[in-house]
Amino acid sequence: MRTEQIIPAQVQGLIDVINSQDLVLAEVPLDTLIIDGVEHEQILRVKDVNIALSVEFLKVNPKRILINTDTGAEIDLNLPVPDWTKTGADMMALVDENGERMLFETKYYDDVLIQEGWYDEELEQDIPPVYEEQLIETKQEVKLVPTLKFLMLMVGSKVFKVIFEMFTHQYVNDIKAENPDYFKNLK
Repeated sequence: MRTEQIIPAQVQGLIDVINSQDLVLAEVPLDTLIIDGVEHEQILRVKDVNIALSVEFLKVNPKRILINTDTGAEIDLNLPVPDWTKTGADMMALVDENGERMLFETKYYDDVLIQEGWYDEELEQDIPPVYEEQLIETKQEVKLVPTLKFLMLMVGSKVFKVIFEMFTHQYVNDIKAENPDYFKNLK
């Protein structure tokens, strides 16, 4: 028996797009590396994500991939990547639509002694010292928000793949903030 399914051209176009989809959630460029005199582009690729919102758990499994700039050949050397596990208690920097950290003016205040405490002999009691709150310094800093809740807000408002690319950019920025040379090493 032979089966023939009649599919309109518009629907066939959709099917072709579905079949051509790359199974990658995000790819973010990293620092270029020179290995044995050959230049390699480096990307952080995300294909696997485990989400269990009922227990507020997210595990992302990125891979560092090298691409030979001469041949275009991809090389997966199983290079180390810091653990990327988030729970309900984890915080992340608030980012804009492009995945860049947003900085806000942050003022630091401290209590400064204005008048020493003393003993009043007439009243026969200790008079406490007087403090005044004063501005000590102002910095530009990130605002931290709950990671999983921010991710859910983004999922509700953007395309999932775009979100994971932004999220991956943030992860790379977090790692580089701790160790600027992390992705420059093969170990």
